[in-house]
Amino acid sequence: MSIGTKTADYNNYFMALKGNYRKGTNRFRTILANPATAEEYSENLGGCCVVLGWPIGEDDRNSQALLAMLKDSTVISQSVLTWLGQWYSEHNQDADMMYGDATRCAELEADPLMARAVSMDRIALGKLIVTLSGGDCADYADINAVVSSTEAMTAVAAAPAAMQALIVNADAITAAAASETAYQAIFANAEALGAVVASKPAMEAMIASPSALSAMVASEPVMQTIIGSSIALNAMVTSPVAMKAVAASSTAMTAVAASSTAMTAVAASSTAMAAIIGNSTALNAVVSSQTAMTAIAKAPVAMAAIWKNNTAVQKVQANSTAWATFTGASTSVMGKTVAILAGLNPDDYANMTTIAASSTAMTAVAACMIWTDGTIKRANRDGVVHDPDILPVAWDTVAVLEDTEEGGEEAPATVPATVSILDGMTVPQLKTYAANNGIDLGGATLKADIRAAIEAAEARKETV
Repeated sequence: MSIGTKTADYNNYFMALKGNYRKGTNRFRTILANPATAEEYSENLGGCCVVLGWPIGEDDRNSQALLAMLKDSTVISQSVLTWLGQWYSEHNQDADMMYGDATRCAELEADPLMARAVSMDRIALGKLIVTLSGGDCADYADINAVVSSTEAMTAVAAAPAAMQALIVNADAITAAAASETAYQAIFANAEALGAVVASKPAMEAMIASPSALSAMVASEPVMQTIIGSSIALNAMVTSPVAMKAVAASSTAMTAVAASSTAMTAVAASSTAMAAIIGNSTALNAVVSSQTAMTAIAKAPVAMAAIWKNNTAVQKVQANSTAWATFTGASTSVMGKTVAILAGLNPDDYANMTTIAASSTAMTAVAACMIWTDGTIKRANRDGVVHDPDILPVAWDTVAVLEDTEEGGEEAPATVPATVSILDGMTVPQLKTYAANNGIDLGGATLKADIRAAIEAAEARKETV
């Protein structure tokens, strides 16, 4: 076929498919729906160039639609071979010939436009990956056959080039994540697993597969590898599905609770904290770990998540070490925690001093602070601050539980010392709080006397 003929074919298909965007997609859909016209298109270089050769990053209104239709068609394999024939005219007679040479496969992967075309064809993709792993591509029909083969996946996992090709292609990594044979081969190879945890798309594919996710959280080596990768760890802690699986796995929670890196990520994620608080086993693992509680005490997001949940508060209080760590949070952390609980932006408040000095903050705090009167009560926010003794239904009571003798039931226990906004405040902070709330300290200078004056004044306000 002459160059002039190829150019004429290109121009004809261009006008048919792209002269009018909407009509172009309809025409292409019709061409691909009819076997004779679909076959004719797949063997026409000019037509294939219009769709497969469209420059990356130069998308117009229908280029992606045309690519998607061709990918889902029955002639995608032949179309890709026809298009690649521009560079490899002696090897595009069939897929085994085109993708059977490792050097050529590496060239295809290195060129973004060629790599996009190959990635659209499951036959091409499977054979290319096998060849890059050192195998014979003629033994495997497509990517599904590859990920279903222990022999093939063991070889792929051991070959960095093959693993890279697997990971960068959405269809390939999704197929691998759906195949136990494939992901177990990957998890068993440290380098292959390292490549997966270093890739956000690969991690998202594994998380999206229930069986792969279950396998990950059940494996201590895999969990340790995930914890060691900021990309993988972030993918896990920001995914409700992943964190639910982590929270339900004693293996995963043991690894997470013992790692300051993992717990720092968990404590900074409301998604992760919700999953842990929602699982009693996971919550116990965190409360029982000094490493975990130290991370929580440094994270306003985690602190607020626990304060918002009665069960979580009970669990922390029942463990004296955990409670001491939790209530020993810095004034900076507590200030931001209070801001979160009050529905404010924590970035606007540096510490408890700035909270106490802000009338806006204190107004918001009054509607959601934790009150104490021998029991701990948390406000059900309805826009009005109610006295818990006058309208107890407006407050949730947080019962504190203690372990009884071995084999016994947990029973309510006495609440520890008063928990209020005044806890942890310095003398200057208490004075600022009093001034902002119109409280006369009567000349008190000692911390205990200042606090007593504040509490007495607030008690009088409640009786008015």
